Amino acid sequence: MKYINDRYATERGLVRLGLAHIESWLGRTREFEQVDLSRVERLVFVCLGNICRSPFGEKLANQLGANTAGFGLSTTSGLPAFELAIDVAKRFGVDLSAHQTTNIDDFSIHDSDLLLVMEVRHARRLKSLIGDSQAQIALLGRWATPPRLHIHDPHEHDETYFYNCYATIEQATSELIKSLKKAQSISKDS
Repeated sequence: MKYINDRYATERGLVRLGLAHIESWLGRTREFEQVDLSRVERLVFVCLGNICRSPFGEKLANQLGANTAGFGLSTTSGLPAFELAIDVAKRFGVDLSAHQTTNIDDFSIHDSDLLLVMEVRHARRLKSLIGDSQAQIALLGRWATPPRLHIHDPHEHDETYFYNCYATIEQATSELIKSLKKAQSISKDS
């Protein structure tokens, strides 16, 4: 059980990861795995509460040179990051101490945004909420090695899972930034 909790947070986290990969294998998540990076101007990190996963990805990507933002699908704007999130982020060189949550209702989505979600169910919910927007939605974990199409919420889980969750987000975000820079340099050369 410790193995599962350290890597997937809970049995539910492991099951959701497995289901996400089955859905991918069946082609049901293709729209959230294939994006046109050449038209992306801003990376927008999205999770449920905007207190753990999305602020870490947002601040990390910003440190790596990307134009970033973030919001939560179900939060109250103006709250700080979760205390353990702040502590673990420091170990990755990311400062979340000044982070303030933003609810989707208080956020302006642009057509050139890449909305990066942590879970398939969040991708589907977001798709229904953004209407006719031309913003692209992608599963951040598709850039992890191996791909991790479900990055379970670390909120209220232990420090070991928090660290492993952030390590996945760090790896996926770093690879995404490399891919983004490559795609944008190719489109400028064309």
